Amino acid sequence: MTEQAIITFNKVSKQLGRKMALQDCTFSLPKGGIVGVFVPNGAGKSTLFRLLADFIQPDKGDITLFGDPQVVGHGTTLLICPSNLFGRPIAT
Repeated sequence: MTEQAIITFNKVSKQLGRKMALQDCTFSLPKGGIVGVFVPNGAGKSTLFRLLADFIQPDKGDITLFGDPQVVGHGTTLLICPSNLFGRPIAT
């Protein structure tokens, strides 16, 4: 039995002005998965996280969280916050 992915991007594209910020981005993150996003400046990291955080909509493609479609403005927002950063607790 395959466990459902927590996050799935399926052929997601987003254009910002004249620049294609993400094009046909496809990935899934299973429960307990750990992901690092290490790409050059301007490669679409901020756009990816804005899409994931429900701040903007994709121009094409589908985003699902726990199997449900991500719809901007309908209360489905994912917040990812580490309990510590670089081995030190985050100040509160």
